[in-house]
Amino acid sequence: TATQMIYGAGTTLPWYTQSFYLWPYCLACLITIWLLTKINKTKNFDIGTGKTFFADELKNMGSLSITEKKCAVVILMLMAFLFTQTFHGLPAYWGFLIAPILLYIPGIKVGTDDAIKKLNIGVMVFIVACMSIGTVGTHLGVTQLMAVVLAPMLQGLSPFLVCIFTFWFGAVANVLVTPLA
Repeated sequence: TATQMIYGAGTTLPWYTQSFYLWPYCLACLITIWLLTKINKTKNFDIGTGKTFFADELKNMGSLSITEKKCAVVILMLMAFLFTQTFHGLPAYWGFLIAPILLYIPGIKVGTDDAIKKLNIGVMVFIVACMSIGTVGTHLGVTQLMAVVLAPMLQGLSPFLVCIFTFWFGAVANVLVTPLA
């Protein structure tokens, strides 16, 4: 990964450090939103009843149902798991795997059989196919080849420039590889 190229093999950065390095992207998003509001002259938009509409809709929704509260607890548990990952050392994907399963446990009973029956299997097969391309590429040594070729080019660059390069390299690779899925 880019982190290992900068800081050495075997190095991993926690999610909050990686997020810190991505602050320029967040700034770019905010500037883009600001520019869009200026270009589209949103100050003069007529949004109808505005605040009163949303206040009325909030009243119509009523209080949280027991199902919504159960979902909120599971989301809070997932967030706690992710925030404490550096302490327990378990991979973050375990949280994203276990959280939906919790919703189908008989005592919690948020998920239903109908929800599973309506699941679009085609999308999951496509995702598996895309992930398989990466697995096959790794098995064939493409990642090692890219590391050998790209590592000298990234040596000495700041973490910000490595992030930008990695983003654009991934975007171009995605355009080239996705039709194969």
